[in-house]
Amino acid sequence: ISLSLAKEGASVAIMAKTVSQLEETMAQIRNSGGDVLALPGDITDELAVKGLIKEVIQRYGKIDILVNNAGITKMMPVLTTPPEEWKKIVEVNLFGTYNLCYSVIPHMIRQKSGKIINIGSDSSFIGYPLMSAYAASKHGILGITRSLSEELKNYNIQVNVICPAMVNTDMAPAAFRSRAIDPSQVAEVAVFLASQKSNSITGEALKVYGNQDMNWFGAQHAGLLKSIL
Repeated sequence: ISLSLAKEGASVAIMAKTVSQLEETMAQIRNSGGDVLALPGDITDELAVKGLIKEVIQRYGKIDILVNNAGITKMMPVLTTPPEEWKKIVEVNLFGTYNLCYSVIPHMIRQKSGKIINIGSDSSFIGYPLMSAYAASKHGILGITRSLSEELKNYNIQVNVICPAMVNTDMAPAAFRSRAIDPSQVAEVAVFLASQKSNSITGEALKVYGNQDMNWFGAQHAGLLKSIL
């Protein structure tokens, strides 16, 4: 998504905990001729997020687009998932999205324009077994998207959510990657939502399912899936 937006002419600030991944993405953007600012940080730390957003404003003067894409998951039955691990998934996926919105929205309100693009999932609609924390967090992202879209309409700020099925990233189980969606397909939707072409679209959940079967596993498949993973 960062690389696609940069190719469209956007100056991009990227944030992540892993410095090596930031450096890799920064190099790709610069090699494509883009302008990039890399910010190591933990999105679950509200004060740290505020400080990093301040750096973005100091560098670029404004923020036109916010993409909330950080996410983690773990496939385990709820009764064998340690509470701290369950909470961590919700903290990163849902509270991380909240922290970024909370820090960026005041700047967008002042300029009376902005695009917020949250990344949900097919798990924003489907409660797969072994993924209760992930499903709870992604259902929450759908809710915050819809609420914020109403709160911010009068400021010319559009808030939407992209809900992909399985995407071919490190989060996808290796056994299922052959039929996963290429990340570029999700990025193209993000570029559309970041553009003026989507100015009349807000509060929407855009499903990007490709040719995947939905409800691809349930109670009868949970034990088999655990053995594959």
